[in-house]
Amino acid sequence: MSQPIDDGGPAFPTMDPNEHYRLMGMTLRDYFAAAALQGFISDTSIPASIKVDATLLSRSAFQVADAMLKARGGQMSDADHAADLLLWREQEVKP
Repeated sequence: MSQPIDDGGPAFPTMDPNEHYRLMGMTLRDYFAAAALQGFISDTSIPASIKVDATLLSRSAFQVADAMLKARGGQMSDADHAADLLLWREQEVKP
């Protein structure tokens, strides 16, 4: 059985009169993924042939969102950040 995904909770929580969070609406994970997806689509260095692959873009956006949640939770060490940066530079799409 797989671990439940940490979705970060509600992106825009509101309180009801009893001061409980209303869990309606998008999660922080969805919000981060939407921001990443917007960045991918607007990035002119990413070839159009990749942009039309909605499955690839969606999976990539959620991978970014999960990394953002991990970093936000303080779960990443400086070594993790450095390794991720090096990996990103190696995989960077060239125009």
